[in-house]
Amino acid sequence: MTNVCSCCFSFLSRSNWLSPVSECNWDEDDLVRPKLRERIKISYETPADEVICQAMQEIVSASQSLYMITLRARQVSPPEGWQDELPSWCPYLGVPYMNHPRPDSPDRPDSPEEDTRLRVTDGVANFSTDGKLLHVKGIILGEIRNTLARFPPANHPYENLMFEHTGRLWYEGKYARECIEFIEKPGHDAVDLDRTVLGKAMNGDDNLGLLACLLRRDRLNAPQISQLNGFAKSFHAMQLCTFRCDDLSAYGANNTKMALNGEMFDFAIIPQKARRGDVLCAIRGCEQLMVVRRCHHEQGEFYSVVGEAKVYLQTGHDILSRLDPSRLTLLTIV
Repeated sequence: MTNVCSCCFSFLSRSNWLSPVSECNWDEDDLVRPKLRERIKISYETPADEVICQAMQEIVSASQSLYMITLRARQVSPPEGWQDELPSWCPYLGVPYMNHPRPDSPDRPDSPEEDTRLRVTDGVANFSTDGKLLHVKGIILGEIRNTLARFPPANHPYENLMFEHTGRLWYEGKYARECIEFIEKPGHDAVDLDRTVLGKAMNGDDNLGLLACLLRRDRLNAPQISQLNGFAKSFHAMQLCTFRCDDLSAYGANNTKMALNGEMFDFAIIPQKARRGDVLCAIRGCEQLMVVRRCHHEQGEFYSVVGEAKVYLQTGHDILSRLDPSRLTLLTIV
């Protein structure tokens, strides 16, 4: 197994707790900032997976934020198979992002120290004795039903669309139209596209925006190509889906977009690895909604992290801020 010297730097530096040392010129004494220096025991003899889990535990405990458990879904698959054996709440190490969170994104704190909005004073998470299980509190909102997958799935970092990228412009425009048809398909209620997660991704509130252009099937001009680039970036390694709203009191009945056979549904942007039967949830300490997958185990029902999700004008934090804490249940993540 790769040792800590060759793989843990990118993970720890991503957390913003490290001094700005070079990956190729380490000084063990400078590896961890003072807040974690005493808690993370750096040893070149310790297997990387143990150090990774220990580091994640200490970062979560110190920051009281679960932001970092969403990172893996944004990354390409690691070349080393051993990383797939890490808990689902650990990011991959030394692996590039397919779609890196933007510095100005509200779901990306610059550092755990500055992440005051999501900080929870009474403990955002607990860990099992062996450090493999993550115990969090949250609420299950509903189950993913239908998805609109992108083919082929993304496996490389996103590259901005340019006017000369005729093939990619056609492909992204095609997927954008498929998203419109997915929402408007027969059997769905009449849905205002502007009032869905799709409208937000396509600048739907602008008569000259991408959504209006696609509905009219106009030729794209330079500003609309720029908007298509934003749309493509939003959907890079992601997909559109419908999900059943099982907890209307938490999600908000007014936020659902359609009813089918007596059940209420909404649309979401979810990771490309998500599938029918996965569930949408809001987890305390995490800004965005999360997609998790049930993992049945002899000790009970556990969950694995699939990645973050986005719906129209709501975040996980927004939903949890409206709920009495007694409504939250314990979720165990492997």
